[in-house]
Amino acid sequence: MLSFIYRLCRDFERDMGYAPNVLFINPGHLASLRDSFAGEADLEVIRQRLGLEVLLRADAVHPSVNWLLSASRKAV
Repeated sequence: MLSFIYRLCRDFERDMGYAPNVLFINPGHLASLRDSFAGEADLEVIRQRLGLEVLLRADAVHPSVNWLLSASRKAV
């Protein structure tokens, strides 16, 4: 899951010229992502490590990234 997200971010930055700040995933993706962090399943830790705001969407068939001005918080 982490390598897939990394590839999404890299491709987005290459195509757009700036890095994404939001990751859209569904609850199943989140469970898989938490497994990738082996013991550090706290969502805040995941946000900080990825440098992305994580937004859950039930209709997200595949993880995707984007840049949103209106993101509710700044992912750092």
